[in-house]
Amino acid sequence: MRSSLAAILCCICILVASSAALAPTVAVLGATGYVGSSVVSLLESRGVSVLKLSRSSKGPNSLAIDFTKPDAPDIFQNYLESNNLTITKYVHCVGCLFDTSVPFNSELNKLASGSSTTVSSTYDEITFQTTSNLVNAISSQKLPSKVVFISAAEVGWPSVKFGPQIESLSPSFLKRYLLAKRKAEEALKTSPYITATILRPSIIYTEDALDSKLTVDFFNAFSRTRGIVKLPFVDEPVSVGVLAEAVAEGLENEEGGIWRKEDMIKRIK
Repeated sequence: MRSSLAAILCCICILVASSAALAPTVAVLGATGYVGSSVVSLLESRGVSVLKLSRSSKGPNSLAIDFTKPDAPDIFQNYLESNNLTITKYVHCVGCLFDTSVPFNSELNKLASGSSTTVSSTYDEITFQTTSNLVNAISSQKLPSKVVFISAAEVGWPSVKFGPQIESLSPSFLKRYLLAKRKAEEALKTSPYITATILRPSIIYTEDALDSKLTVDFFNAFSRTRGIVKLPFVDEPVSVGVLAEAVAEGLENEEGGIWRKEDMIKRIK
């Protein structure tokens, strides 16, 4: 009888431990998107339990939520409380290269990076509002948290040679894109609860996607690090696989900071 009771208690302990081990420890915003799905796949392959957040999330450890909406922080907090979850690591992968103001944005996004996402929101909604709502959600928990944010290399143009001049000549959609990224970065940097690792890739591409090869070759030819014509305001494209690995490293980074492509490569080696 005693041995049977001990066996039952042992099984209960194992089940409780297994349940705790499976509890999500990282939340990924934009988990079903181009970058987000690669990040989720990599983290899960390394044994990390991920809470997948997007408008179309389905299945275990998933929450269908639109972080552009003002009630997103409350919905997220209620989900955590109802599932007895505490999460202090986040990845912000919500974004697009061409927003709803750009004609044929879906086709252009696919040509540039391989993403086939249909975009129906503005840069400010997609990038800044989702980040602001994430900051508010973290602030309501009052717990020190890490956030890895996917920004853009061109955000740093004001601090590189000829960068300000290039930005001034850029089309209006690109200026709006960069403004939204900068506002999002600032929101993360000024939060007292957040240590942010900001990744600044240039064009993001899929390694085996033939339709992105032309764009990749063009940027490489003019990149500041290995281009035929080295332009200080052009960074090499980053494969989505390398970016996902950099995200994983960023989640373990204690100091935070801004990583360009060369920083990502150094960190993942």
